[in-house]
Amino acid sequence: MNNEKYRKLTSWLIAAWFVFALSASALHLFQTSPTAPPLVFGLAALTPIIVFAVWFRISPEFRAFALSLNLRTLTLIQS
Repeated sequence: MNNEKYRKLTSWLIAAWFVFALSASALHLFQTSPTAPPLVFGLAALTPIIVFAVWFRISPEFRAFALSLNLRTLTLIQS
């Protein structure tokens, strides 16, 4: 898979995750009682990190793509 295909795939995954997180928030899926741990929120926060780490570990092509990204652009997007 070349960089353009990974760029499109990761863009779609990020957009889908954003829609999921926004929808889950609008549906109050992240609400818990004050005494309960926020397990759903934790799962929602950790899932993208785990998926990225596994994908980065098992796919040399994705690893090359991720390492070729501009760190300034990534920092700007994140902030």
